[in-house]
Amino acid sequence: MWAYGFLAYNFIDHHTIRYTGFAYAFIHLLAPFMYRYTKSLTAGVYTMLIPGGLFQVHFSWLTGGFFTSTIMWVGILPLIAGILTSKRHTIIWALFATISIITVFVGDILMGPLPNYFNQNGRIIAQFQVVFGMILLNSCFTLFLLELAKRSTEEMGKRALSKQNLLRIIAHDITNPLTVISSAAFSFKRAELPEKLQKKSDTIEKCVKSITASIESIRDIEAYESGKKELNFVPVNLKNCVENAEVNLQSLIDIKKVKLIKDIPSDAWIMGIESIVENQIIANLLSNAVKYSEQGGNVEVVVEINAKDICLKVRDHGIGIPSYILNNLFDPFAKTNREGTGGEHGTGFGMPIVKNSVELLKGKIDVESFTSESNNGQGSIFILNFKKAESINL
Repeated sequence: MWAYGFLAYNFIDHHTIRYTGFAYAFIHLLAPFMYRYTKSLTAGVYTMLIPGGLFQVHFSWLTGGFFTSTIMWVGILPLIAGILTSKRHTIIWALFATISIITVFVGDILMGPLPNYFNQNGRIIAQFQVVFGMILLNSCFTLFLLELAKRSTEEMGKRALSKQNLLRIIAHDITNPLTVISSAAFSFKRAELPEKLQKKSDTIEKCVKSITASIESIRDIEAYESGKKELNFVPVNLKNCVENAEVNLQSLIDIKKVKLIKDIPSDAWIMGIESIVENQIIANLLSNAVKYSEQGGNVEVVVEINAKDICLKVRDHGIGIPSYILNNLFDPFAKTNREGTGGEHGTGFGMPIVKNSVELLKGKIDVESFTSESNNGQGSIFILNFKKAESINL
């Protein structure tokens, strides 16, 4: 800015810019102080870009209009705004640059070629500044973006490693108490217990097996994502998975007095990994369906066998999903958690886990939801399609 200020003072023979160039440059110089005072990067950037943009338009108007090389500096403003602020401010400055350049262009058309008040030495110096200034600016931006990409990659690597370590710790720490619980459940099974307690013991044993299988599947997925092994898909029976998931969720179902209506053919076999289908997919879908159902409501689980795939539908008639949540339902970084109809709390991680697990098994998932304002009744329906297992002999 100061270089162009001196250029305007010494080589442009026009009174409107002779001293105003230094005024623009002085305001431009206040950007760091504005940032320090307001603690706002946007305020600092605007203090830099507004006088810079106005000065370059003024400068271009007096030195050849649309055909001067210095007008290219106006086109750099959206890039600076985008790197230092956000997408919204990039758009704002793209509009400013577009309107400014169109204005200069229209001036050239309506007024004939705009007069060039530059003398010969000024044109040479201005061209020198544009050429080498562009080289310097583009090089700095490129180095900045490369460094940003490097840091982002390193940060992602650290997060991935932290996640892997956390999974290993959880899997290790859960395994030990599970072994104790499993041994206790086995001892109860051998003892002569009343029928009611024996059923409780059987439930505990099934839940322990389910958790153990989940831990093994998490280890397998981690190894797969690390490139250490391939996932081994085998035939999985959907009816068994739904029934096992129902056992694990029975206490929640009983509390809400929800009726689970199932229409699942016994020959509904898909290709997948049983623990993932049962615990990461079906259990999460059923848990959400019950959580957002009204007391005494119905949850329907329907399986349709098609020629090449198998469709699983889980529908509830609860409160539905608002559009602001529905649009981000599968985004692990969006805030989608909310209380259930009975005050149940959630984390918002369930649906991203479901989607990731379905896609891991090469399946597809869709969701439709209706709130109280809809004419189709309330509730949500999740529609999942899995690859059908062929030639299953029982």
